[in-house]
Amino acid sequence: MSPHTKIYCMANYVITGNSFRSGLLDELSSNSDYQIFDQQELSNSDVFFNTEDKIYVTFEGVIDEVYKHHKDTKWVDKIKLMRNKYEFRKVLKSIYPNFYFEKISSKDITQLKIINNKKFVIKPVYGFMATGVNFTDRSTDLEQIKHKLQEEIAQSARYFNDSVVSSKVVIIEEFIDGEEYASDCYINSEGEVVILNITAHPTHEKFHYMQALYHTNYQIFSRLYDKIKYILSEFHSLVDISNIPIHAEFKFKDEKLIPIEFNPLRFGGMGYADLTYYFFEVNPFKVFFEGQNIAPSQLWQGRYDKYFGWVLAYNGKGLNLNHYEPDYDKIQSKFTNVLKLKKIDYQNSLAFAVLYVEEKKLENLMQVLKFEFKDFFKKISA
Repeated sequence: MSPHTKIYCMANYVITGNSFRSGLLDELSSNSDYQIFDQQELSNSDVFFNTEDKIYVTFEGVIDEVYKHHKDTKWVDKIKLMRNKYEFRKVLKSIYPNFYFEKISSKDITQLKIINNKKFVIKPVYGFMATGVNFTDRSTDLEQIKHKLQEEIAQSARYFNDSVVSSKVVIIEEFIDGEEYASDCYINSEGEVVILNITAHPTHEKFHYMQALYHTNYQIFSRLYDKIKYILSEFHSLVDISNIPIHAEFKFKDEKLIPIEFNPLRFGGMGYADLTYYFFEVNPFKVFFEGQNIAPSQLWQGRYDKYFGWVLAYNGKGLNLNHYEPDYDKIQSKFTNVLKLKKIDYQNSLAFAVLYVEEKKLENLMQVLKFEFKDFFKKISA
């Protein structure tokens, strides 16, 4: 080797944004092996990433800044492909050749021809937290759907920019029947898939509280573990990208698992990522950066009979937050064992807290699906 040859050492980066920031990252910030920037610091820096680097973003909205600082345009294109719900479906077509999808301008939604007896999903090509997700069939008023989608995205503009949620182009895809599941995982440097959690995502009876509950137990995890690992391994063989964290979402029915989306460079948002720590005592950020392989037994030892829930405590719809404030004690009293309650700046967010809950009975978690979150607010004393 020439004495002038440069040897590049892989670096670990965390890029934060104006959103939920995990307290678990504090464990990394004191370690010189990690470099943590907020979006503005990265923008003003002369830091440039290489393909070998490991990058974790705490918020979807900072990824555009990562693109600007990455030397590998092929890597950037692969991340863009994963974030674009239409391009993502195109990649999966070789695995699911009969799955219907197309993209159109949002202004053309009213021109759609809906097939009899078929149900479809209309959602932004770029989206977050189910913003702008709508369901349609032959009986649906498409003008109303168009208005609702644009209204939801306009409301979300308070919290998310166009790179996170955009109303310009939407994807129309066949409705996937079945139960919904989510998983945080990563593809390591050898292309192997490491799974950190698998949760069921039942639907709240009120659509505007859609993300209220994700829950898990050993049976859920073991039932889907091999299936999720297989699909992500197939995806890796098609896209050839490694050293990235992914928050993946699926539908499952009749033993068939179909991906909804793979969100790259991050785990679940709004504190979902931290459930791996509070449920299993495993720091998900550390194991990703260190490239550790996590066996299911490592997560579930001593926990086989427990149910765990991640609860997003929404701001009550329609409440004037200048007159009402959260009642944290009241919502905690609904559960047997709250492992952690993380308060959120509710004046500038969609929710006032995230709770990590352990129960012995599933029904104690499923009650969340009937919560009216207005009930967990109290009038501000004069």
